[in-house]
Amino acid sequence: MVPAGAQTNFPSPYAPFKLILRKTAGLEPQDERWLHLNGAVTNAVPTNSAQVQVLIRGTDFSDVIDPATSGIQVRYAARGVALSDWMVPPALFTVHLTNAAVDALPDGVHALEVEVNGARRLEYQFHACFLHLHRGRARTNSVPLIEGDDSVADQNIESYGPSVQYVSPESVARRRHGFALPTSMTPWTQAPHLEPGLYLEAVTPHSALFQPVQMWWDLPENPGQSYVRGFPPKHGEDPRPLRATTGHEKFPMRDGPVGIGWASTYIGGQVDTNGALIFAEIGGRVAMMHADGTILTLAGWRVRPDRDPVWHQRTVAEVRANMELRGTWAEGVRPGEAGGFRTPLDVAIDPLDSRIYYVAGGEDHCIWKLEVLDGIGHDVRVTVFAGDPAHSPGFVDAAGHSARFNVPFSLAWDPVADVLYVSDQENDAIRRITRAGVVTTVAGSPGMEARLMAAGALDVFNQTNNRVLSRFEVTLAQAGTGVRPGPWMSSTRRTTAC
Repeated sequence: MVPAGAQTNFPSPYAPFKLILRKTAGLEPQDERWLHLNGAVTNAVPTNSAQVQVLIRGTDFSDVIDPATSGIQVRYAARGVALSDWMVPPALFTVHLTNAAVDALPDGVHALEVEVNGARRLEYQFHACFLHLHRGRARTNSVPLIEGDDSVADQNIESYGPSVQYVSPESVARRRHGFALPTSMTPWTQAPHLEPGLYLEAVTPHSALFQPVQMWWDLPENPGQSYVRGFPPKHGEDPRPLRATTGHEKFPMRDGPVGIGWASTYIGGQVDTNGALIFAEIGGRVAMMHADGTILTLAGWRVRPDRDPVWHQRTVAEVRANMELRGTWAEGVRPGEAGGFRTPLDVAIDPLDSRIYYVAGGEDHCIWKLEVLDGIGHDVRVTVFAGDPAHSPGFVDAAGHSARFNVPFSLAWDPVADVLYVSDQENDAIRRITRAGVVTTVAGSPGMEARLMAAGALDVFNQTNNRVLSRFEVTLAQAGTGVRPGPWMSSTRRTTAC
């Protein structure tokens, strides 16, 4: 029974304190918002319990409140059923399958919430987490929509809740239906610089920085069952570690019109003469976004059109079960794989043929070549234009597959000289590739960091100070007196800015 004055329906998004539920022990330790209890069902790892606690934060994430000063008691609940007694925060509690209240819940996905009791109860709002029960029993046909899910709970962002709404996946409008473009938006019909009013559509779901957006996910333990969870589209600033450490290799890239197709925030590319954006996405694909916002994967991994993605913190095998590989991979295929990119970072369109694209393959250490053979993007041939098809890094000027790169980061065609320029990041160099695939170095060489430190640099990432130390540029007047750029770009190649 709820004590008199207990707060079970939090009325205000402006409450000064947040009660954030976090898992402290259980399966999938990297996912603190997901409690998975499995009663030895064969297609999932068995576990009977998970431990959870309540963290108290102020209006800013760094504002940590001492539980002893909270002046409240809390208890855990799911679907209106109390799962624990009243406790003082941090309220460590083990949710176990043998708990009578847990045993009475159906299988499926639930919101694990907290009820609050005490004189200061109106000062708190909660952010629930997920409780997934999997015991081979009858399954509920509703799933929770949790306001303030995932990283929004950890940021100084107003949450229009707290609230938990249960919906049926079969009865709600799934994002696969998309939505019409606002009548105020005019799609591109020609090159963007020629358009009187440029139309732009967000490539990622509309959200503030770090704020998650609700989308549907599939449960590998219960094939065919989907649930709703916020996905934070941003992982960090430095793209190099994204694939391996933060899940971009498993990013849920989806094709389709506005409201269905979407991408991550890490893309780079070029707009063609028809107003379509050809872009590489760090998660592992090259795609085309048409002028009306429709996205089509040309080569690389995407979510199958008839499936929901699998949460990105699952294994690659689980995630890829709901994805498919696009493109015909003539070379550059890694052993044991069918094809695919590792961290593609940029696209340059061939100025002589708008159906040919060159891609900076960051962790592939090569320059890819994509040829659209059918004119619409459903038949795309993928080859290695320059660099090692086995993807070993290096610094070698040579022709085609004999050349070596080390994380090529960006690239651009020079239509006048008809050559491709590449920013070779880890080699600290600018490379040039002829149409025949011959690679030479224009400027730079590996070891820029060591050279800067030897010159007295205290922070190799401080560009302003390091430009002075290295003397990258000289003025026309300096050049006239014999001053030349320092030996930083290369011992034999230097540039002069006048």
